[in-house]
Amino acid sequence: MLVARLEEIEGRVGPGGKVYLTLEEAEKLTSIPAETLKKKIYAQELPAYKPGKQLLVRWSDLRAFIERHPVNRNAFTEPERTLTGRRASRGRPPVRYYPK
Repeated sequence: MLVARLEEIEGRVGPGGKVYLTLEEAEKLTSIPAETLKKKIYAQELPAYKPGKQLLVRWSDLRAFIERHPVNRNAFTEPERTLTGRRASRGRPPVRYYPK
């Protein structure tokens, strides 16, 4: 599914993926916030170019970055809750309340 979405975007961006995108354009195409892209650029995880005042990202570099960072489905599980419905605190084990 991810590959199909990336190919769809590539069809809109241009042939061969040799197009440079601004962070705002990259955000619209990939739904990755521009601030996140900027953090990855400054952490040197995503190559970028700055010909003037604006950061530009090559589409092929952005696509490679997306493919290198798959989503861990286990990261989106529901946090453990006690029987009262409250989230367990991080420092202590959860206190379980049982009905009488």
